[in-house]
Amino acid sequence: MQIQSVRMARPPVREAALEFSREDGSYRLNRHDFEDSFVARVEDHLTELAGEKIDLPDFGEQNLQAAFKVAAQVIGVGPALALAGDAMASLVSDKDRDDFNVGTLHRMSAQPFDRVQSSETLIYAGPQDKVGYGASTVNGVILPNGFEPLVPHPVGAFIVGHELGHVEGNHVVKGFGRDYMARELSGTEYGETAAEHAKLLQWESEYEADRRGVSYALEQGHSAELVRAGVQKSFGITGADSSDTHPADDSRLQRIDEALEALSH
Repeated sequence: MQIQSVRMARPPVREAALEFSREDGSYRLNRHDFEDSFVARVEDHLTELAGEKIDLPDFGEQNLQAAFKVAAQVIGVGPALALAGDAMASLVSDKDRDDFNVGTLHRMSAQPFDRVQSSETLIYAGPQDKVGYGASTVNGVILPNGFEPLVPHPVGAFIVGHELGHVEGNHVVKGFGRDYMARELSGTEYGETAAEHAKLLQWESEYEADRRGVSYALEQGHSAELVRAGVQKSFGITGADSSDTHPADDSRLQRIDEALEALSH
């Protein structure tokens, strides 16, 4: 069934839909631009499923939450949140990417020292208290100071590849979109469920990055056995339980084993 309506006039949109600080990488989002981008993705997805053009009604001030509710009822909360990530990513211009990169590197006091092989992606290093065990921007891999000598080794290649996976998957910006939507849904019937699914989708991005870490390490000529041993040793040091941003290390190791098995044959 085709749902049609006359759209209410949108408020004038400022020139920049999304702005990133060159000081710390934080962002300021025009909510109406995000809403329009998200609604368009929901309509496109529903149109593809229905085989006919679907136009959502305009629900006024609650339009963003209402569009999410429609999407969640049809495709589920997780896939609806994934559309929110895509909506945010679509707003990012080349200038935004550069601003975010500059701001993140400034916040982490990171400096370039290498380049990912066969890629335009640079590798940076910064203080561990700011970088942790590894981080990424939209087009850069950031490692803790002192890690540089490990890059040619299996575990180093895995970590570089893991962060490269975040770059290639545009995970940071998509995560912003999912988290923004989850905050907008706070206090609604979907609030708690959306927050939980945002965490699960973040975990899935870590699993995806781990798979890229495995493939990158193998591409560098390291054996599956040495990659597995290096990663296990590294995880043995961190021994992390699950958090809002990362699944537990034992869960990640299981997925890494599956990736090694699949990519080694």
